[in-house]
Amino acid sequence: MTTQPPVELICSEYWLSWLEEHNLSIALSTYQTNRIFLLGRKSDGTLY
Repeated sequence: MTTQPPVELICSEYWLSWLEEHNLSIALSTYQTNRIFLLGRKSDGTLY
């Protein structure tokens, strides 16, 4: 099994407030790298 490189997520400055406003989290997947990403906002306002 090989180790995959880390992923860096860059989002707009409004994306986290949009998630909070709509009370949402987002799940993304990619078959190319066999990864699933679960993204949401922590109570301190940072990305989880």
